[in-house]
Amino acid sequence: MRALELDPLSPQIVENLAYVYLVMRRYDESIAQHQKALDLDPSAAWIRADIVWAYALKGAYAQATKRGGVQVKP
Repeated sequence: MRALELDPLSPQIVENLAYVYLVMRRYDESIAQHQKALDLDPSAAWIRADIVWAYALKGAYAQATKRGGVQVKP
């Protein structure tokens, strides 16, 4: 991705790549890119929401609820 080469520290560009991986169902790569984007901008709620979504689509519900700050009682 050319944009990432030009500006590897842009959380928006990194998150865009994460979203591409998400729609390709490459969930582990999506989660890794989302985490990189969060490392670049820890206050970005939209990135945090997208990483929760990626965990949920992967079927990793425990991680999704943990990352989303949700507590589920049995």
